[in-house]
Amino acid sequence: MAENITIIPSTAVTFDFLFGRNGGAVPKQQVAETGTPALQKSVALETTGDFSLEACAGRFEILFKTRNIYFRSGSARLDDASYALLETLTDVVSRCPDLTVEVAGHTDSDGSHRANQRLSEARAKTVADYLSQQGISSGRLIAKGYGKAEPVVPNTTSINKSKNRRIEFAVLSN
Repeated sequence: MAENITIIPSTAVTFDFLFGRNGGAVPKQQVAETGTPALQKSVALETTGDFSLEACAGRFEILFKTRNIYFRSGSARLDDASYALLETLTDVVSRCPDLTVEVAGHTDSDGSHRANQRLSEARAKTVADYLSQQGISSGRLIAKGYGKAEPVVPNTTSINKSKNRRIEFAVLSN
């Protein structure tokens, strides 16, 4: 037995970081495209059972801080990159039976007010229709387009414009 030896317990913690080459800002699209597949499919770690309204709202927040829904340019046709998120979203909404969801479509400032309004409405309806086709009651889904009226950042760069072209979800109770 050795004297004057101090044993210090230790542990290791690991983190996954995502770095962008554009001055540090990582657009949502890049996070969605490069996110860890295991993480993307693990939003609802519990495999069965319903969630509380608070848990539902938290899951929506997590989903949309890391991923986005994509459409073909200038159209309401879903891009294939959207389906993984839509499947996870379907699972979460189906496990939140006391939930009504507003599906909100937003655009950037390119184009006329009228065209952007129609496009945002069509995209929100496309997402609501997809969820309905997956078994979510259409009575629990409210599709609404906001056009270019509610940007999250100024529409001054292509990266900012991509952030403004989005689908958001508002969690409402029944």
